[in-house]
Amino acid sequence: MKLDSGVEIISLEKRHGSVQMQSKFNASAISYDPKLPERVQERIKLVSQWAQQSNNDNFNYQNVNDILPREEDAISVDFRSLSKRIIEGHWLDFTIDGVLEAGVEMLQGQTVYPNHNFFDINNALGSVSSAVWDEKGEKFGGVPGINATYSVDALMNPRIARGLLWKPFPYIHSTSLTVLFEFDYSHPRLVEEGKFWLNLGEEIDGDIVRLIVTKIREIWEASLVFAGADRLARQPKGNEQEEIENFSAANLSALPTNSNEEKTMKIEQLKRKELGIEFDGDDVPETELMKAIETLAAKNKQFDGIDLPDLQAKAKASETLMTKQRAEVTRLAKIAELGADEGELDEIISQNIESADADRLVKLETYFQKKVAERFPNGRSSMEGNEEVEAAGGLNTVKQATPVKKIGLH
Repeated sequence: MKLDSGVEIISLEKRHGSVQMQSKFNASAISYDPKLPERVQERIKLVSQWAQQSNNDNFNYQNVNDILPREEDAISVDFRSLSKRIIEGHWLDFTIDGVLEAGVEMLQGQTVYPNHNFFDINNALGSVSSAVWDEKGEKFGGVPGINATYSVDALMNPRIARGLLWKPFPYIHSTSLTVLFEFDYSHPRLVEEGKFWLNLGEEIDGDIVRLIVTKIREIWEASLVFAGADRLARQPKGNEQEEIENFSAANLSALPTNSNEEKTMKIEQLKRKELGIEFDGDDVPETELMKAIETLAAKNKQFDGIDLPDLQAKAKASETLMTKQRAEVTRLAKIAELGADEGELDEIISQNIESADADRLVKLETYFQKKVAERFPNGRSSMEGNEEVEAAGGLNTVKQATPVKKIGLH
């Protein structure tokens, strides 16, 4: 049995398990034989032919020395990576002294990816070349936090490099981290009552309901994103990067000579939408088209051997059951919260029920069944003067000479 965390349970009885571990290597210790270029000259043509068939990047392998990175291949861009404050939306509190500061060293040297697509190392853009603690936060509204410099391989990622360097404002400007951490609940009482997640981000007892980060265990990676959860996690505003370390105008002009010219295909907007191509303009790059074709092929492959009409019928039946389940949970919630099966629920409760999936609905039904039983321990209705009726959960049933309005569980 394999868990989402990557841990595989081998034996529950013996309490044995396994986990895939990753280990860093020391890049400075890598070396190569000076005679290597001479030995592979005979195979240069094969390497070049392979590269021409590959659409994975813009690099044109003409010589084995082209593979070895040079300082001028990279650009260095400054970012605020994470701030010492409460991150709204996720409601993570990084304000405890010393907690975020300890993450500086963990961020140093981590890989930079696009959009947290870090499960494939081929998506890597570069690395975090330096990370420092910024106590004053002069460029970020006086908020302390971790500042870092990202070194991006511009030779392999020219489009992203242009976005980071664009004037007067970069159109790729924000970042986000994948952080593993330990935390405390801000309102333990709400956890015991089963109400913590329903009220996350709300102010209760004069304090915001949130997760208080007590220790950072790991920082997996840094990503370039359209906007991070921490809105301060971005390039400093007004930073025009006039002098980019190790990246001169001469380097910029040299890039196209070592980049393949990308072909385009004219595809109208309706066809782009049908193919799932998210690209503005009719002239779609060949690489974008190939990605769309691969995505469609992968989607179709998962239906091999499946009876689609039968699957659609089951899905429709499941949707009907979900509708009935949602109505029943709403009925129980009104009885539990209002004392009757009529009236309007608080918006936060009704929204939670409407957005719940099947598993969540089962949990909510159990939760409100318990609340109904607690509210009507003797099975009495909410109508004044009624006789004893069927108890919550179907217990303590007393036969009545005359029918009465009942409030209980099905």
